[in-house]
Amino acid sequence: MKARLPMVLGICALLVGCGYILAGEWRDDPKNWKRAFGVPAPEGLIIHHSYYGRYPHFTTEWCYYFELEDSKNAREAIGMYLFLQHSGKKPSELSLDAGRPSWFLKEVPPAGDVWVYRGADQYFVVVDQVRGRIYVHDQQF
Repeated sequence: MKARLPMVLGICALLVGCGYILAGEWRDDPKNWKRAFGVPAPEGLIIHHSYYGRYPHFTTEWCYYFELEDSKNAREAIGMYLFLQHSGKKPSELSLDAGRPSWFLKEVPPAGDVWVYRGADQYFVVVDQVRGRIYVHDQQF
C-alpha cells in the first residue's frame, strides 16, 4: 500500500502540472474575461462573443478571442489608453489563424485600426469603427 502512494502522488502531480485538470474550451462563457485577464469583466462592458481555450501541456498554453462593443469602457478595459500602441498596420495585413472562431473578424474591416502591446508578439486589437466593435486576440503556445 505504501509503495503505491508515491506513484499515485506522481500521477496527480503530472496531471496538475501538465494542465489536464484546468484544460478546456469555453465559448461565450461569462467567465472568459476572468480566465483571460485574471479579473472580472468591468461593469458595463458589453461582450458580444468570447472564446477561451487552455490546452493540456507541461507549459501554459492558451488563446482567447473577444468581440466587444466599442465604448470608452471597453477601451479602458483592454488598456488602450495606457498600454497599447497604434501599429500602423491594416487589419488585412494581420496573419489570422485559420482556427479562429467564425465570428472573429468575419469581415475584415479595410479601414480598421490595429493596436498592439509591445513585447507581446501575438496580442492585437482591431477597432472596427464602422461596425462599432473591438476585436481582441492573444495566445501563448
